[in-house]
Amino acid sequence: MKTTHLKQLTALATAIFAAGSLATAQTAATTTTTVTNSAGTVSAFNPTASTIAITTEQATSPVSYRYTEQTTIVDETGAPVAPAVINSGVPVTVYYTGAGEAQTVSKIVVRRAVPATTRTTVVEPAIPMVPVVPATKVMEETTTTTTTTND
Repeated sequence: MKTTHLKQLTALATAIFAAGSLATAQTAATTTTTVTNSAGTVSAFNPTASTIAITTEQATSPVSYRYTEQTTIVDETGAPVAPAVINSGVPVTVYYTGAGEAQTVSKIVVRRAVPATTRTTVVEPAIPMVPVVPATKVMEETTTTTTTTND
């Protein structure tokens, strides 16, 4: 009976050790992916080649990115946007992984364009001039009639 308990304890210890080793092996296989973003305006969008090029304030020339079917295209609120909205000059932020030729976009956020500062001049409509005709003077006339009778 002591031998049976010893075998069971040995089997249990082996199972716990194996599980711990497995957990350690799984932890060692974890990889980290860094997502970078870049904001600018679209200089080229090619759905056939699955590429988007944007110009930023920092870059001297447009930077090209590749996108896939898994790339999401949304507006600033997170609502889906049709790819047809993306045209040259549209402000966007692209979220991508990789570097150099292997920059793959995971998300494109289409931002609202900031309107250019404009000056608004309000012109009030001209009020037509109506000639003023002097009013005719109303004359009030009082007539008093006195009748005298001799009785």
